[in-house]
Amino acid sequence: MSGIFRDVYLIRRPLAHIRDYFVKTTVSDDLSDADIRVEMDFIGLPDVTAELYDAEGALLESTAGAEPNFALEKPAPLECRGPVSVHDRVSARRMK
Repeated sequence: MSGIFRDVYLIRRPLAHIRDYFVKTTVSDDLSDADIRVEMDFIGLPDVTAELYDAEGALLESTAGAEPNFALEKPAPLECRGPVSVHDRVSARRMK
């Protein structure tokens, strides 16, 4: 056999989808409040839902829209004692 052999992946995406997203967090100076902002880059205009979960997997808040924002009161500080589980979920559906 001769030639170059490598894995090839074919990806099919809907016409309207999220191309990329960034999660940005701002914490107050006294650590009493935190704002979580999700910035997204779209192809088309999908219907977007963002959900925020705590470390145990319980849903804290859910919001829809092109730029979801979450406000947290008294966020739990991260500790360096072990692994920390943080969950977020951003999904897009085709608009009807």
